[in-house]
Amino acid sequence: MSKILGIRLKVLREQKQLSKAEVARRLDVGNTTYSNWEYGLREPNADTIVKLANFYNVSTDYLLGHDSNDQDNELTVEAAIMSIKQYNGKQISDQDQKTLIFIAKAYFNSK
Repeated sequence: MSKILGIRLKVLREQKQLSKAEVARRLDVGNTTYSNWEYGLREPNADTIVKLANFYNVSTDYLLGHDSNDQDNELTVEAAIMSIKQYNGKQISDQDQKTLIFIAKAYFNSK
């Protein structure tokens, strides 16, 4: 399974300030199905990848990690933090990831 796809879906969704349930509803898929894509447990089929790319206004290559377009420059810190799942053997929660992103943004914005 592609971790980059899940990371990019999550970051793009959060940039739009949408819940997983809202995206699933708009794409006409089940909540669990969409969640599994973000968690990297399952991959959508080719037609659905096109729908996701259109929904998020990115290329399919970008979603699949084959293209490093300009958004990579904006998402590097967020994507890196979102890819961290553990520290010292302990799970990092979604809230911890959001806190780390907030701290990183505050730090870099103050420079």
